[in-house]
Amino acid sequence: RPAPQLLLRILAQLPCISCFHAKNISKDLYTCYYLFAGLINSQGRNYPIVIGGQMITPIPKDAMLFTKADFGVIGEGEIILYNLARTLREDGDIYKVKGLAIRKENVVTLTDPGEYITDLSKLPKIPFDFFPTDQWRDIGKYYTDSLYIQPHIRYEDKAVDVHGSRGCPFKCIFCYHFSKVRYRPIAVMIKEAKEYIERFDCNLVNFADELTLTNPERTKELIDGIKTIDRKINYSLNARIDTFSKLDDNLLKELKATGCRKIGFGFESGSDRILKLIGKNTTSAQILHELERLEKHKILPFGAFIIGHLSETREDVEATIKLVKKMIKICPNIQLAFCISTPFPGSEIFKILFQKGFIKDHDEYFNRYKEKKSIWAIRSVWNIIVNLTEMSDDELYRMRWKAYFTYLLYKIRYLGIMVIIIEGLKLCMGIINRIVQKVLINPLKKVSPLKGLSYTYERVYGLLQQKLEHVALRLRNIKD
Repeated sequence: RPAPQLLLRILAQLPCISCFHAKNISKDLYTCYYLFAGLINSQGRNYPIVIGGQMITPIPKDAMLFTKADFGVIGEGEIILYNLARTLREDGDIYKVKGLAIRKENVVTLTDPGEYITDLSKLPKIPFDFFPTDQWRDIGKYYTDSLYIQPHIRYEDKAVDVHGSRGCPFKCIFCYHFSKVRYRPIAVMIKEAKEYIERFDCNLVNFADELTLTNPERTKELIDGIKTIDRKINYSLNARIDTFSKLDDNLLKELKATGCRKIGFGFESGSDRILKLIGKNTTSAQILHELERLEKHKILPFGAFIIGHLSETREDVEATIKLVKKMIKICPNIQLAFCISTPFPGSEIFKILFQKGFIKDHDEYFNRYKEKKSIWAIRSVWNIIVNLTEMSDDELYRMRWKAYFTYLLYKIRYLGIMVIIIEGLKLCMGIINRIVQKVLINPLKKVSPLKGLSYTYERVYGLLQQKLEHVALRLRNIKD
């Protein structure tokens, strides 16, 4: 749903507090905040705006002044936000609430460090019931309607996320984690998955953090837990190459047998020099070896590369392109994304920005997001905020696109033209469906006697998408 429409629906509920989670500056702190704040203020608000997330915690004063929010939650929000809401409701002293950044005009005050939940088995449940089920669960239809066709997600997939950890024990220099490392017990995760599968009729569970497969013992416990689920499901995992390499082939075989469809990785680079520099603790050869194991057991990999690392050269990006070619040859069904490096506050790279004079202060950093984007940067994740490389901006953009187009061309080469034709038909159907839904089906749903026609159309459309999907999966040699 378009953001302004969603926000106006929320405002219609007369909220007592408005909260924004900022995980990404370009999408959250800048774009979303200025969009939302304008709408909120135009409605004549009489309630505070609260921001939180990992873009706030490392530089709370600067983030507060940049966004003009009333309060900022520093760290994890469950306890802190509850205490803030309770204090506001009781007209108490907000300066006694721990874990806050409080803005009064251009003065930001930080209170004492806040509390957080130490035992993740006691995390409160996510209130999925607050949201219309078909707007978050039906991920297969969402991907098709969004014209994003790929074998990792199927048309009939209904997904729910289950998280298994917070924080991170690793030290990648481009990343920032403010939380102490904690793990949820696998038994609690499985119990939660069972409840969601039953309540929301889901067939796909996304274990949405990189530490679920942190060691063989935890992986085995997960497999045994999945076996106790009394219906056939698929599930998705995330991992690091270095920790994944500790899992033997027997564990991979069991993962596949219990429904593991896909595993995601942050590959980041094909240059061994860059991989060492950024702290990934792996090599390009090891990446290829683990892909061979995944292909052997027919588990679909997906992942991302970052273009524009600190000190990266054209030769380093060429090494990434070379690796991508080898990866597709091993596993033609792999899905890859290519992003431009952005230094996040709190990361080691962010500190280097100041040490090496890339930027002079936080104001300059935030203002970079206001600058006009290059014609090369169609999406925000492709925009250069600070160029850390040995390349010019133009060369960096061109190398990013070279990597992406090489990926697409090699996918066509190894998948075959028939896969492209079939999935092209699916895309065309998706485009036509979006038009038909808007012009014809949505109006029909408002007329009671004609609701049956809209149901029949959606049923036929879904069956056609599934038939084409089945053909495409067979051509891709995917049997599950």
